[in-house]
Amino acid sequence: MAVLTAVCILLAVLVAVDLLLTVGILRRLRNGADGMPARPAATPAAGHRIELGLDRQPWPPEAEQLLSGTALVAMVVLGCSTCERLHRAIDELDYGVPIPFVVLGQSEPEEVEATTAYLATWQGATPLLAPLAFDELDSFGRPDTYPVILVVENGRVTASGHRLHDVTAAMYKAADRLDAVSRPR
Repeated sequence: MAVLTAVCILLAVLVAVDLLLTVGILRRLRNGADGMPARPAATPAAGHRIELGLDRQPWPPEAEQLLSGTALVAMVVLGCSTCERLHRAIDELDYGVPIPFVVLGQSEPEEVEATTAYLATWQGATPLLAPLAFDELDSFGRPDTYPVILVVENGRVTASGHRLHDVTAAMYKAADRLDAVSRPR
């Protein structure tokens, strides 16, 4: 009987140690190798002003007009599977995008032609090619995960995220405000 008790105690200690190790490993995986909390995915925060003059390279002439008013802006990268999911989600909107829609792409110099062709596949969007990689765009807060989708009103971000549902409510509110301004009194 004493042997059985000792085996049960030993088994309980081993299970407790295994549980502690598992919790420690999971915490380490979640927080990263350096033990610091993982950095949240970067998107421009609400209220961020889109100032194209902050970037080291000049933007195309139409960029200022497209990004200083009200628009849905999708920042996408060629070959990105989550960008394709965003593309499908926008295509599946019942009545399309209710505000001006800009699809902003980044590319290496050797991919400009392929990226331009990809941007042209976004239905109802005005394609725009960024002059730098997204993580170098001070005007957009240097986002480093894609896609990034924004609702911009008067050149300021009102909502941002990585999926369409992150900004849907803000997009429809912006559309309502645009309708109210353009409606004759």
